[in-house]
Amino acid sequence: MDALIFVLPDFCNPSNYILYAQHSGPHVDPVTYYWSTTETTEYITVPGTAGTYTVTVTDNVGCTATDEVTITDPAQFFYIIEGYNLCEGQQAQLTINWGYYEPPQGVTYLWSTGETTQVINIPGPGTYSVTLTDPASGCSVVVTENITLIPAPVPVISGTTAICSGNSGTLTVTGGPFSSVFWDPDGWTTETITITQPGIYTVTAYNADGCSATDTFEVLSSGDLPILDGPNTLCPGQTATLSVINASLFTTFNWSDGSMTSSITINAAGLYTVTVTDSGGCSAIGSINVLDNSFVISGLETPNTSCTTPNGLIDVSVTPTGTYNYAWSNGATSQDINNLMAGSYTVIVTDAASCSNMATFMVSENVTNPDLSTVVTDATCGLSNGNIDLSVTPASAYNFSWSNGATSEDINNISAGTYMVTATGSNGCTATLSSIVNNVISSFAITSNITLNTSCTTPNGMIDITVTPTGTYTYAWSNGATSEDINNLMAGSYTIIVTDATSCSSSATFTVSENVTNPSLSTVVTDASCGLSNGNIDLSVTPAGIYTFSWSNGATSEDINNLSIGTYIVTVTGSNGCTATLSAIVNNVNSSFAITSNITPNTSCISPNGMIDVSVTPTGTYTYAWSIGATSEDINNLMAGSYTVIVTDAASCSSSATFTVSENVTNPDLSTVITDATCGMSNGNIDLSVTPTGIYTFSWSNGATSEDISNLSAGTYMVTVTGSNGCTAALSAIINNVNSSFAITSNITFNTSCTTPNGLIDISVTPTGTYTYAWSNGATSEDINNLIAGSYTVIVTDASSCSSSATFMVSNNVTNSSLSTVVTDATCGLSNGNIDLSVTPTGIYTFFWSNGATSEDINNLSAGTYIVTATGSNGCTATLSAIVNNVNSSFAITSNITLNTSCTTPNGLIDISVTPTGSYNYAWSNGATSEDINNLIAGSYTVIVTYASSCSSSATFMVSDNVTNPSLSTVITDATCGLSNGNINLSVIPSGIYTFSWSNGATSEDISNLSAGTYIVTVTGSNGCTATLSAIVNNVNSSFAITSNITLNTSCTSPNGTIDVSVTPIGTYTYTWSNGATSQDINNLMAGSYTVIVTDASSCSNMATFTVSENVTNPSLSTAITDATCGLSNGNIDLSVAPSGIYTFSWSNGATSEDINNLSDWNLYRHCNRK
Repeated sequence: MDALIFVLPDFCNPSNYILYAQHSGPHVDPVTYYWSTTETTEYITVPGTAGTYTVTVTDNVGCTATDEVTITDPAQFFYIIEGYNLCEGQQAQLTINWGYYEPPQGVTYLWSTGETTQVINIPGPGTYSVTLTDPASGCSVVVTENITLIPAPVPVISGTTAICSGNSGTLTVTGGPFSSVFWDPDGWTTETITITQPGIYTVTAYNADGCSATDTFEVLSSGDLPILDGPNTLCPGQTATLSVINASLFTTFNWSDGSMTSSITINAAGLYTVTVTDSGGCSAIGSINVLDNSFVISGLETPNTSCTTPNGLIDVSVTPTGTYNYAWSNGATSQDINNLMAGSYTVIVTDAASCSNMATFMVSENVTNPDLSTVVTDATCGLSNGNIDLSVTPASAYNFSWSNGATSEDINNISAGTYMVTATGSNGCTATLSSIVNNVISSFAITSNITLNTSCTTPNGMIDITVTPTGTYTYAWSNGATSEDINNLMAGSYTIIVTDATSCSSSATFTVSENVTNPSLSTVVTDASCGLSNGNIDLSVTPAGIYTFSWSNGATSEDINNLSIGTYIVTVTGSNGCTATLSAIVNNVNSSFAITSNITPNTSCISPNGMIDVSVTPTGTYTYAWSIGATSEDINNLMAGSYTVIVTDAASCSSSATFTVSENVTNPDLSTVITDATCGMSNGNIDLSVTPTGIYTFSWSNGATSEDISNLSAGTYMVTVTGSNGCTAALSAIINNVNSSFAITSNITFNTSCTTPNGLIDISVTPTGTYTYAWSNGATSEDINNLIAGSYTVIVTDASSCSSSATFMVSNNVTNSSLSTVVTDATCGLSNGNIDLSVTPTGIYTFFWSNGATSEDINNLSAGTYIVTATGSNGCTATLSAIVNNVNSSFAITSNITLNTSCTTPNGLIDISVTPTGSYNYAWSNGATSEDINNLIAGSYTVIVTYASSCSSSATFMVSDNVTNPSLSTVITDATCGLSNGNINLSVIPSGIYTFSWSNGATSEDISNLSAGTYIVTVTGSNGCTATLSAIVNNVNSSFAITSNITLNTSCTSPNGTIDVSVTPIGTYTYTWSNGATSQDINNLMAGSYTVIVTDASSCSNMATFTVSENVTNPSLSTAITDATCGLSNGNIDLSVAPSGIYTFSWSNGATSEDINNLSDWNLYRHCNRK
């Protein structure tokens, strides 16, 4: 017979074990049990502390068997063992593992997620709990586990992005540190690998926690040909873009124009090539030929010869011949335009390809305008007796149109004014000129004798005039009089217009002055007093004479008395009617007395006791009116403030004064000493102090009335203190709550088990005392144990209910297994791959592979990813993935390449060889299926070679160009003056046989007799290679110089300026001047600008502008004047003229001498004409 002890959990008291005795083997029932604890039952309960227990089983015939069990761990049977380390992005399992203990029969599970199985899947980190219930006892226990998230590694692959055949590159994974890496394909386990083939590479990286992540990187096949995009033709003056469509395959670009970008902008036709290099260092060349789509515009201009019916013409030619549209600046759309005025005309020509070109042509003028001049006879004295004699050159038949309606060449019997004439020649050309006919007035003198006005009421001034020379005159005065002389005049200005028998008029203005005396007034004022009517005004008048008086109060005497205050105005009139006015002010003068005071300040906050004691001097009878309404002399019981009194004497004279009563009171001054409450209790105190010492009453916000208050809880308390004088003060005091201070320290033991947590937190509280403990995991003991890694918080409370908290971290100190693999790849799609797994440290492990295998190593695998989880005896796990790749057969592809040497018939060749010898299929990128390919243009060609076992390999080969394009240059002779006499001499290298195609249709190497324009040639060599070049033939006008010798104009009446023109070199020229002249030289010129257009025999023109300046001197005049006196004609004017010379003089009074004498008061205008 054998005995066996089973250890069971005690659900009703988790800190205990239940020991269950069993027996087996031959025996005779019944049996009895005897435990080392002296108990005799089949089941016994023992404490969950360390200890050794034995049981002896005796059957009915006395046979015995003994078993012993040693308990070393505290009572804890149930653990959540899976998922302590949850990798980011993965799913974890939680499992109740009973270990070597037996679970109760029929135990039930209830997880915090609601699930009821022993094993559950969890979606992420967090705290999970399960309730375990024993159906026999009905008791339950709760087990809780905190699952933390372990970040996954972040591997990033970088390195060679493309590789060409025969080259190698590197890939590196960064983002570590990693505990291990695994590459697919090929199974490399280093962080940097060397590659020789394009393809997709995947790396799986593991961190120290066993979490993994992957990254994928594609290495492209290099050596692709660039695909170019751009136009086939280019219009003159336009730009176009050439670009590499598949630019993303390349890293560098090198164009034939030096550009280094994937696209370029061109402004000229030609052959453009680009050399590209990809990330694998492979190069390829692409090209595009852009043809020039230009044409030449030429034209012949016919000048306009009419002023009325424009007849200019432009005849346009476009080469080469084709279909063109025309758009002229004047709106015309025909090729040629006519009936044109002189001016500039621009045409835009557009061909069938929408290319445009522009040309501007100048239609000149070849017309002669009439030249006009006049001789004017002025009208006199407003009569219509003026004349204008018109001269026109050159001699011809003209029509005339005058502004007064006349149509004759000359006009007569006209009044003063401006007259404009337009002369129109037989060619319709016109000229306009204006002439001024002046009015010339007769000259006579007006003198005067003036009598002053001496009366203020009856004017008696007089003006007596004399007109010389004697004759019949009419008179018109500004006051309406028509007599020669006027009288009874007031002082002022008077103007007369004198008109003679020929209706010529002259005017003069005279001033009559005043000679009268107005009275002068002054006053002596006696003011009224205290509002009475006792004021006086004493008036004085000078000079002495007879006067009348008119006062504003109605009085008519010279002086006025018994006046009240106010303003009084008097008007005094003398015997000559002249008046004067004056105002005088009578003021009110009050009595004078003084008000003094004796002031007592207010000394009470509740019963005012201030006082003002007033004294008035001199002594008399007074009434009092105070600002507070009192009427007594003195006032009392006053608060602090200002008080005003008005004092009135017996004469009703008043005076006022303002007095200020000040404050002299003392408010209590408060301070406190505070004892704070502690730990939320009502044990605070406030000790109040009041100064100055006195009798006070107290009112606290909590209702207390004592000076000091005690047994207070935390809060704000306000007190109001009132003194015996009624003055108050208020103060607030704050009672704070002060908690007890104690320190919490700890000694922490790490958790060293993946299945049976054994972490420990041992805390100490100082100072020593009685404390209670509340842990975040529900424990209430001072120390806690059997802890998994995590954060634990304790709240410690002392006897006064003051609390403090602390948080402690229990860490893990466990050893996880480390996994590595050696992979043998499958080949050509077969299941012949193997994975050899290694685990460190050495120990006992269980294995679970993603394909269901449970052995350490697995064999006969197809290509794919395999994941293994290894679990050690300590319950710790590690996971690793391994990739089995498919490796194709290995064979080598070599080549012999022949370059392409033709521009028209490709003859490139690729001859390949595959080793080892075998049966292969070929698939080329150009569609060929033969082993070798020929007749190839330059470019990249890829072949995929497939073995009979369906294993494949590829290679890319580059066929280059070995062709020579012709190189072109030109020597150009320009056309001259619009003629077709230009030449283009073309040179081609290297020497050879070429054909030529010019844009004007020519097929020779050189072309001649060309008009101005752009000519394009395409040259084709015997190998079919071409080159294109454009050449511009310019139009060069004849070159001649125009110089001049200019003579200044020195006359004010007969212009005498000249322009003498010389043209070099000597030849036959025609001249067109801006003033209409056609001679080489022009004269009789006024100052101004003159432009000449000179045209040579080949119709080439040049233009120059010359300026004729003025060199005339006008006389400068100054005068010395002696004024006339006393109305006499005794004034003189002494005239000075500079520079010295012979002059004629014309004065406004008819005089013609340089100086004039015997002049009356008048304005004279001087006119001086130099001979």
